[in-house]
Amino acid sequence: MTSVNPVKTAPLLPLFRYEEDIEVPRPLPVAGTLPLATETLQQVAAIAPTQPFNVVPAQQAHPMVSLPSWQSVLTAVDPVVIFHQTDQLPQPIPGKPEPVLLLIDRAKTDWDDNSYFAVDVDGQLALGWYPEQPEMTIVGKVVVVMRPKKVFDENNLHEPWQMDD
Repeated sequence: MTSVNPVKTAPLLPLFRYEEDIEVPRPLPVAGTLPLATETLQQVAAIAPTQPFNVVPAQQAHPMVSLPSWQSVLTAVDPVVIFHQTDQLPQPIPGKPEPVLLLIDRAKTDWDDNSYFAVDVDGQLALGWYPEQPEMTIVGKVVVVMRPKKVFDENNLHEPWQMDD
C-alpha cells in the first residue's frame, strides 16, 4: 500500500493597491500648537515625499501628520500644519471645545476677502479674516480646518465581534 503525500501550495500574498487617490495620504510637517511664534512656522522645512508611496526621510526635524489626498491638500504648495482649539478660532465652532488641525499654505500670501489667513502680529502667529488687505504680514492661507475623528465608543474598537457593525 502506497500513500501519496499531498503537495502543499504557498498561500496567496496579502496584496493590496490604493484604488482611489483620496486613499493615498499626504505627509505634512507640523509646526506646533498656537500660541506660536511666526518664526517657528517659517522655519519648518518643506518636505518632498518620494513616490509611489509618499516616503519621507526619517531625519525630519519636525513631527509629521498625514492627511487624505483631498483637492485642497494636494494643491497646497508649501503646506504646514498647526493645531488650535475650536473655541479660539477667528469664527469659533459651536459645541464643546476640541482641538483642530489647521493646514496653512505658506505659498499663498496674497489677500482675498473669501479666505482666512495666518498673519504675523508682533512676532506671534495669529489667524483671522480681513475684509480689506491687512496691515500685518500674511504668512499663509488657511486651506483646511479639520476636527479629529469622532469615536463614539472606544471600547468597541477592542472587541472584534463589534467592529463590523
